[in-house]
Amino acid sequence: MPAFSANSRIIYCDKELQVPLYKILKLPEARNLIKDIQKDGPFKVLVNNHSKLSNQFGAYWDPATRTIVVSLNSNQSEGGIIRSILFELHNALINDKLEHAYDLASKRQIDKESFVEAIERMEYLNSLGASKRKDGISKLVRSFQTC
Repeated sequence: MPAFSANSRIIYCDKELQVPLYKILKLPEARNLIKDIQKDGPFKVLVNNHSKLSNQFGAYWDPATRTIVVSLNSNQSEGGIIRSILFELHNALINDKLEHAYDLASKRQIDKESFVEAIERMEYLNSLGASKRKDGISKLVRSFQTC
């Protein structure tokens, strides 16, 4: 499993995801995001084309193994893969908040509407953050193509 260094830390990554992750790591904002995630420990970015979740959504964050799992079955473009990884990096960053909402719901300390609203709000904010970083990566990729 090849490794990348981000802020002097290792990210283990499957070979098929090296190029998208390399492009993500070119952005200072993404490196800072990864550094913040790594405060809670290392994580991996792996391919699993046989996972129902990754096939349905393109990727998912597994908090138990601290792994971003990406499906390459759906003929995603490189941009789609980058978008999926960025979104899941944001989920990794707010893992504690997500787990807290799930914990409150499982203990029936919040009602279903409040739970859904909290999760949807977190996902909305994640998509905004991922989109901003994706725009930066798109500019970076275009600059490589003009060289």
